[in-house]
Amino acid sequence: MRFDLPLPCEGCALRRNRIEVGVNATQFFGGQTNADIGVFLRLRTGEVPLVSSLAVNLAIGIGVSHAFDRPELEDWGNRGKNRRTQIQVPMEFEWSHAALRERSVLAPRIHHRSGAWGLVAPQGVGSNFIGVGLRRSF
Repeated sequence: MRFDLPLPCEGCALRRNRIEVGVNATQFFGGQTNADIGVFLRLRTGEVPLVSSLAVNLAIGIGVSHAFDRPELEDWGNRGKNRRTQIQVPMEFEWSHAALRERSVLAPRIHHRSGAWGLVAPQGVGSNFIGVGLRRSF
């Protein structure tokens, strides 16, 4: 189902938006080496045409993320108080080209995990990772 979101200017709208259910699996390398899985609802804008058949859309979601090991970089001064299950807020820009309809580039993709201001973990626990991804649609 696609829908339009009106903007405050006359006749303006973000067109062909959709709500998605998403699942992502992530493996971290370097200072934090755990894996996690997340399930979320996401709002994605319709394609915004740019130049030479290039287009972009934006997405933001909210859901739950579970780390399979304790994520060491999420303490932020609360040593040992991080939690394996936290709120996840994924955000991304998806870039596509008309010649490559089934493939797109996600850049940047922000992987945010937090305790939601103390709701599921102490305040000051969480992380933000910026990544790049490739997506293939089926």
